[in-house]
Amino acid sequence: MGSMTDLFIKGGFMMYPILACSVVALGITFERLIYLAIANVNNRKFIAAAEKVNGDPRRLSKIKSIAERVQSPVSAILK
Repeated sequence: MGSMTDLFIKGGFMMYPILACSVVALGITFERLIYLAIANVNNRKFIAAAEKVNGDPRRLSKIKSIAERVQSPVSAILK
C-alpha cells in the first residue's frame, strides 16, 4: 500500500481540484459550526429576556423590542 502522497500523485491532475473542493468544504463546515454555536447563545439570551416579561400586559410589544435588539434565529422568526 502506498502513502496518501503516492495515491494523490497517482490520481493525476484531477486530484488538485478535488483537494481544493475538500479544503473549501472543510472551511464552510467550520464556519457553520461557529455560526450555530453563536446563534445558540443568542437564542438563550433572547429566550431569557423574553421570559422576564411573562406577566406584563404589554409583553408582546416588549418581546418585539427585545427581538429587534437580540439577533438570533428565534428572534428573527418572531419579528
